[in-house]
Amino acid sequence: MLIALRVIYDEKRKTSSNSNRVQFKLNELYNKMLHDFGLIDTMPSKTDRDSSIKMIEKYNIIVKAAVAEDEMDNVYVIMPSITVAVSDERINMIYNQLKEEELTDEEIDKNDADEMALL
Repeated sequence: MLIALRVIYDEKRKTSSNSNRVQFKLNELYNKMLHDFGLIDTMPSKTDRDSSIKMIEKYNIIVKAAVAEDEMDNVYVIMPSITVAVSDERINMIYNQLKEEELTDEEIDKNDADEMALL
């Protein structure tokens, strides 16, 4: 979750004003974790989501900014402390690992296609 928060923070900082604080909705965070990075296979239960968010709030990495009717539309602010919690080096290392896994998956898919063509 911290990695996804750091990526959201970096992406939004590039396009936002001079503010060090970045807003996001919970659905953005979980979409990034599910679809963009594949960090989780399914949406966590409400209990697990609440527990994770409370822990991250406890360390002042995020702060709730607005409450919506649907929990997934709640707005949070990512504090600059995310850059200490997840360093640039860590982000680069994870990015490289994801790229390697992606390449391996492509090779497996190509081999599967080659085997299917032989049948």
